[in-house]
Amino acid sequence: MASPPIGLDITPTALVAVSLKRKGKAYVIAARAESPLAPGIVVDGEVHDADALGSAIKAFWAEHGLKDKNVAIGVANQRCITRVVEKVRIKGGKKQLREALSFDVAEHLPIPLEEAVWDFHTVARWKSDDSGVEMERHVVVMVYRESVERYRDALVSAGLKPVRIDLSAFALMRAGLPAIKLALQAEDITEETVVALLDVGPSNTNVVITRGDICELNRIVGFGRQHFTQTLVEQFGWELEDASRVSVEAGVTPLGGIETPGDPYADARRIMQFVSDQFAQEIRTSFDYYTHSSGGVHRVGRVVIAGEGALLRGIEHRFAAELGIPVSILDASPRLDPLSVEELGIQHARYGTALGLAMEEAA
Repeated sequence: MASPPIGLDITPTALVAVSLKRKGKAYVIAARAESPLAPGIVVDGEVHDADALGSAIKAFWAEHGLKDKNVAIGVANQRCITRVVEKVRIKGGKKQLREALSFDVAEHLPIPLEEAVWDFHTVARWKSDDSGVEMERHVVVMVYRESVERYRDALVSAGLKPVRIDLSAFALMRAGLPAIKLALQAEDITEETVVALLDVGPSNTNVVITRGDICELNRIVGFGRQHFTQTLVEQFGWELEDASRVSVEAGVTPLGGIETPGDPYADARRIMQFVSDQFAQEIRTSFDYYTHSSGGVHRVGRVVIAGEGALLRGIEHRFAAELGIPVSILDASPRLDPLSVEELGIQHARYGTALGLAMEEAA
């Protein structure tokens, strides 16, 4: 059986790749790599310089000795649109269904349909209790064609074969949802729980809200890891490199969870906590929007943090206190063999999106 493609997470500041192999029902990490990406090549999830990105990816492949040319990447930016569409069941096949859905797509897109790339997945079928009519629920993803083509051009110029350009939200779901499902089972929680996954990047956070394995909301929030370091720079006049180092060493909560007298990081940590609370309030706005759009019926009940921001010690505890719901760091261990889990260690959540991209099945 062919190996899955290498999952390549392209962030504004780094290239993160994971190569997986199957071992029974689990995955084994065959290779993983991370290298910085020069500023300005990718900004807010959009490729600004496809040639420079292609050169960077080609050098990255050579530097880390990656052999496989098949790659899966994720896209997450303000021009990615996800909608859940419910329609009377369309008989006659996928072509007729796609034609019917195209009217819904055109309604939600601020550009002509021919300038977009879109696809759909049917996730549920049922019979209406009121009318007896057969209904279907579809998850529709719409992306500006230009956004996708710039990623594709960069990969091709690097000598790679893009076998899948996915929505990063779906990759996060594949990597992060299995552990949450196991936790809910262990807590004997049987009712459907809305889960929010947060991929905290350098300047933005990819917010993914799911219910029943369906991505019901995906949006980009302009708050990320760099807000912590930049605030430390402004407050103490430090160099950016020093602020970044202190943010990791200080953490959002102290080691052991208890402040100690004479802690040299106490002042910096107070700043980190202030920024964390601001961050949580920004995320709460997305949660409130989701609840409002559901008519007040559904509320986020769990939060999972991934990406660079997940490496800030104690951020999950601060978020939990501010949001009033359980918050955890992304854990992909249910889908990995024990040695791979041990190898990833505290970097687990950093590789969340890349892991999900390399996983081929749904969560």
